Amino acid sequence: MGYSLYAIKYIKNPSEKVQLEAIKENYDAIRYIKNPSYKIELEAIKENESAINFIQDLDEEKMVSFLKQNILVIKYLYKKLSIEKIEEALKEVISKEDVEEKYIRDFLNCSVIDRNSDAIKLDKVIFIYKYGSKMAKKIAMDEKLKMM
Repeated sequence: MGYSLYAIKYIKNPSEKVQLEAIKENYDAIRYIKNPSYKIELEAIKENESAINFIQDLDEEKMVSFLKQNILVIKYLYKKLSIEKIEEALKEVISKEDVEEKYIRDFLNCSVIDRNSDAIKLDKVIFIYKYGSKMAKKIAMDEKLKMM
């Protein structure tokens, strides 16, 4: 654990820049930030989906934006969001040509979403084939070939 994680505890009103540096060093710093901004919450979720445990006032809009930021947050949200909202968010992210490689790989390896899942039944490869950008399809193909 770095210096910023410990230091942020003792700063009464840290600037957003200080908060951001602490989050980038360790997402867990969010637990010590009183009233973090939405930008800080998003960055913490991007760093690690477990940051959701320290975020207050979760509404549907925030949950969907966190899902778009890091697909792995789904394990904390799938019971709180409708399948339609989840699919809509996924379609938006994977249809982008500049979709992050990590997002697609995490999506493909996410056990909460799967053809055989008790949580969200979805064939991820077909979903990417239908709604994914060229880049998403390229990443998906590469990931599936790695698994063979």
